[in-house]
Amino acid sequence: MADRPLPSYSGDAPYFFVTYGHDDVALVHPEMRALQQAGFNLWYDDGIHVGAVWRQAIADALSNAAGVLFFATRSSIQSDNCQKELNFALDEGKPVLVLKLDDTKLPNLLRLSLSDRQMLDRANFDGDAYRTRLVEAMAAIAPPAPAASGNHASRRMPTRVPSIALQKLSTGDRETAFWAEALVGDLVTALGWGITLLFTRDAEPTALGKQPDVGYVLSGNVRRTDDDYRVNLKLTRGDTGVQVWSGRYNEAGAALDVSDAVCRRAASDIAKAVVEDERDRVMKIDDEHLDAWGLCIKAASTASGGARSFQDWAERFGRVRLALERDPDFAMAHSMLGGFLSAYVMMQFSRTPDADIAEALAHMDRALALAPGNPMILEGAALTHRVFGDEALALELTERAHATMVGPRFTSAALVGLDDQLPACLIQAGRVDEALQRMLDGEPFPERMLYTAYAVKGDWPDALKWSRRATATQPLEFLPWIELANALAMCGQLDEATGVIERVRGYVPRFTVKGYERGMRIAWRNRDAVVGALTAGLRTLGMD
Repeated sequence: MADRPLPSYSGDAPYFFVTYGHDDVALVHPEMRALQQAGFNLWYDDGIHVGAVWRQAIADALSNAAGVLFFATRSSIQSDNCQKELNFALDEGKPVLVLKLDDTKLPNLLRLSLSDRQMLDRANFDGDAYRTRLVEAMAAIAPPAPAASGNHASRRMPTRVPSIALQKLSTGDRETAFWAEALVGDLVTALGWGITLLFTRDAEPTALGKQPDVGYVLSGNVRRTDDDYRVNLKLTRGDTGVQVWSGRYNEAGAALDVSDAVCRRAASDIAKAVVEDERDRVMKIDDEHLDAWGLCIKAASTASGGARSFQDWAERFGRVRLALERDPDFAMAHSMLGGFLSAYVMMQFSRTPDADIAEALAHMDRALALAPGNPMILEGAALTHRVFGDEALALELTERAHATMVGPRFTSAALVGLDDQLPACLIQAGRVDEALQRMLDGEPFPERMLYTAYAVKGDWPDALKWSRRATATQPLEFLPWIELANALAMCGQLDEATGVIERVRGYVPRFTVKGYERGMRIAWRNRDAVVGALTAGLRTLGMD
């Protein structure tokens, strides 16, 4: 989305002037979008205040408005601009609807000023009842216009998830051909998370690519010498034949073990290659022309390195909610929205955590109902339930995700930045040794979870080793750097730890140990053994 993710009304029809705190865009923009789709015209400023020109525009917009919507939150009641806009509206005798979005108590003076105005407290209604009451109140001031049939923002679109045509793998002998057919079957299972495997055919990639609905073509060969298997794979775009990825896998051992190892690695690599290629494609397309898949990929891509502002979150939420408008039964969009809401609470952005947690769990449960075997969705639901819901269910879900053979790297790097939840569930349950064993026996394994496990055990040299590796593989993420500082301090390397914290503050200028500890208490459900280990070194650095 652009700087203004919602169109502000311009025209001669009745409209509502919207006043809100600009820190609240993630709360307010979904409400505004729903009202626009209900047929109401909304005027709002973009938060860029440019002196007298801006003041005149505000005054003109207020004077000509049919009514005013005031989104009351902690931010807005403390905003001088909101206060001035409300006072102007009251002086003009404009109808004012007060929409209370959080548990903030209105100041006495503001309550007196708005005492004869209608107020809706969202906490007093379920979502449908709240929206119905709001629409009725607005319609009494200015009836909504029928939704325009050409409204790109609200129209539904068919979702086209990328498809791969899998060419029959060439082999050197009959026995290897039999093994290759089994490998193809395993790949179909491993890639069943959402990318569609259309068919397998003994045809040239260029011919397969010309088939309807083919997005990509996967081809390759298998060679065998005794118990050594060499698998070469290549992924090309169906429309152009341009190669987007290739992989070579050498494995030795029993055929079944080799097939499992190759599939775990290849499925992860192929899925990441498709997502990265799709990311490059959708970033060049306006949101109004994207389907639910494209919007989800774009939502996951626009804040690489973590969403660090309310505007980042507004863009993420706006795109994934639009994806659900385009396709209400798209499981991936439900899962992503649940994951974003969970992270929004864990990173302490949320002003209404209870409501956001409830919505996150509802979207995750809906995603599971729509796609119960999708490993990305299983991992996402495991995270949300581990932190906010049913911890036993979280462990069950992540075990099911692991049974699909898609490694944790795919989930982490390809889409929504989730860590592998199996070790996290085990660590949270106090089963740290089991978590370590499962990680060290598996491949690939998540460095940050290895750091966490060793930190909880008090093995700081190994915790330091894995935290360094995490910063090498995720250099733009700020959490691995915080963890590195913690491990360095616990290993007595205080000067380097202090330097790392300065780097962290380049990412998060307002970083404090107290704030980080609050976040860790949410993320680890107040497990003292975990939170204590993850903050012990930071507390020795003499920071708040």
